[in-house]
Amino acid sequence: MRSLLYSRNRADLSASAQRTLDTEFNYFRQHVELMQYADFRAAGLPLGSGVTEAGCKELIKARFCRSGMRWKRASGAPILQLRAIRLSQQWESFWSKVLRYAA
Repeated sequence: MRSLLYSRNRADLSASAQRTLDTEFNYFRQHVELMQYADFRAAGLPLGSGVTEAGCKELIKARFCRSGMRWKRASGAPILQLRAIRLSQQWESFWSKVLRYAA
């Protein structure tokens, strides 16, 4: 934040560059609570998008992008939900609740 302010206040910046830095500074100022990276790392939370991307690949791509497969939202969404339940190791719990409430 200090670096952005320092750069923003340099006299040799054009008005356009100053506006750009103002925009960036305001973004960081408004989202500072989401940028507690040291705390997140100490808590063992992932910081990058790799975990999310790998999850999407495992959950979606491995099932829906096989050769010759075509899916529509109406037919693919329930399959995706069941696959997410299965991969999250909630399968038995899910079916016990389904059977309990179906009776």
